[in-house]
Amino acid sequence: MLWIVWIALAFGTLVLVLSAISSGSQRPKPFRYKITVEVETPQGLLSASAVRQIRFSKTMNGGHLAQVTGEAVALDLPGDQALFALLTGVNGNADHASQMIWHVFRELDQDVIELWPNAPQVDNPRTPNPAPMLVTFEDPNDPVSVKKLELENLEAAFGQGVVLRNITVARTSSPVTNMIGDRLEWLSVYPEPSLKRGHGQRDFSLPATLKHGAFRQGKTK
Repeated sequence: MLWIVWIALAFGTLVLVLSAISSGSQRPKPFRYKITVEVETPQGLLSASAVRQIRFSKTMNGGHLAQVTGEAVALDLPGDQALFALLTGVNGNADHASQMIWHVFRELDQDVIELWPNAPQVDNPRTPNPAPMLVTFEDPNDPVSVKKLELENLEAAFGQGVVLRNITVARTSSPVTNMIGDRLEWLSVYPEPSLKRGHGQRDFSLPATLKHGAFRQGKTK
């Protein structure tokens, strides 16, 4: 009978340990953040922003996966031009707007966090450069005309005097924005297709590798 008592005690201890582990790894609460892009132009400082929401799901190993709902920032510039700050990172990381931003907010207790030109100082950054990818279109009606922009040299695409000043993120309670579909009518509700549909397997151009999910993810009400 003594061995039964020992088994019961061991089982009870295991339950307590697992319970403690479970309670210590509770799913983070969803939150919203506003990403803002400011650009200096010959006509003055211009800015635009988008509001996104991050929710979390549990992974098989007990961690948490951040998932984003929201859209790219669209900023109109002089001469009927525009730039877009994508949900994709400048280095091409697809989880920039979710996992990357979550890591930044988790480590820094600041109202406004600058992503560029001064990268936030965090202990475990997901990427050396936390800025989003910036793109423009030669023809907004043609997704294949997408061009990647150099953050340090917007003048190459938009002319003299057009300079990226900063990119920031801040927590907010504002509703998630959902307006980019009005600008890019070709944008699918599905994030998987590339901007260059039917491209060859060896086509690694930006239109072939960039997906609709770089401009919009998730469903908003």
